[in-house]
Amino acid sequence: MKTENNNHWVKFVLYVTLIHCVTYAVFGVIASSLFNYSNLFTMPIISDYYRPFGSVAVYLGPFIQILRGLAFGFVLLPFRAFLKDKTLGWLWLWLIFVVIGIVGTPAAAPSSIEGLIYTKIPVWFHLIGMPEMLGQTLLFSFLTHKYIQRNGFRLSINSGLYIKSIISTCIAFLGYSIISVAFALLSGVKVDASAADARVLGQFIVPVLLLFISSIVRNGSTIFKLIVLYILSSLSIWLYQEYVLGAGGVFYSLIAPILPIIILFFTNKILKNTTT
Repeated sequence: MKTENNNHWVKFVLYVTLIHCVTYAVFGVIASSLFNYSNLFTMPIISDYYRPFGSVAVYLGPFIQILRGLAFGFVLLPFRAFLKDKTLGWLWLWLIFVVIGIVGTPAAAPSSIEGLIYTKIPVWFHLIGMPEMLGQTLLFSFLTHKYIQRNGFRLSINSGLYIKSIISTCIAFLGYSIISVAFALLSGVKVDASAADARVLGQFIVPVLLLFISSIVRNGSTIFKLIVLYILSSLSIWLYQEYVLGAGGVFYSLIAPILPIIILFFTNKILKNTTT
């Protein structure tokens, strides 16, 4: 019984983390395209408040959402019973986000009352960020509530494997972010000013797919799989840099996959014994 309870809360935390990361990414892409964030963040006052849109620091943002998602999952654990008993539990959860997390946050943040009073950010900017935040938190609240209400809901074995693999891949990709920032700093590039455009980010598409595939395939020798993953990841990065970016970095190509593969190994090991 104790093992079932542990698996139950682990499953909930992982689900909340996944839902947060997915909704954050979807609404972030939509909002940045509609409102042209790349130009918006260069405007006077706004540029003093935010890092450049294409900086490495901002590039790390989406992957840090895994930590936020985990935090949300753990904080919501004691409130599951309350939310389950309420037909409009999703609305109550969303209102908590809106009132405490967005409008009434103690920090002088954009779109908040404190931000309107204590910052020089123009009113239009406080409003332009609201659709993204309201939409993302609304969908997150709705999906989380629906999950809580379906007590005893079990995903199929394949669906559970896919969810665990997606989570493992997202966490492992943090390794590429850390390595990239480390190389940028060692090269004397200012993190705030270093661009991370689509062509540069494209070199990680194949390595991320390889991480996911490696996580999905559970048969065979783990060591052999990791060695193959390392060789293919290094080769794909080098080929991309050589033929797309015009300069192949052999040293970076050899070093970059190591940390993500280590993270993937331990993440898969942790998630292996959790039920979905």
